[in-house]
Amino acid sequence: IHQSKDSLRFDTLLDYSKRFNSPAVIKRLGFLLEMLNIEHPIINDLLQLRTTAYVLLDPELPSNGKYTDRWRIRINIDVETLISAIYQ
Repeated sequence: IHQSKDSLRFDTLLDYSKRFNSPAVIKRLGFLLEMLNIEHPIINDLLQLRTTAYVLLDPELPSNGKYTDRWRIRINIDVETLISAIYQ
């Protein structure tokens, strides 16, 4: 997402997120867009689509870490490590 943010078709990305019909995908996508400081109107659409249940940011890792109420995600991965991997 970060590498192609200038050419990404955000409306298509939103459409695919809806078709996938996964609250976890919608929440993770919105969280990642904000974490990467990618401002786009689909963030508001994603916020409207999120459910009340919390999901893990990385479903492969243990269920620990802080909760974020905005996206209803449990951040179970070090965000700084994630960001540094993106910008390398």
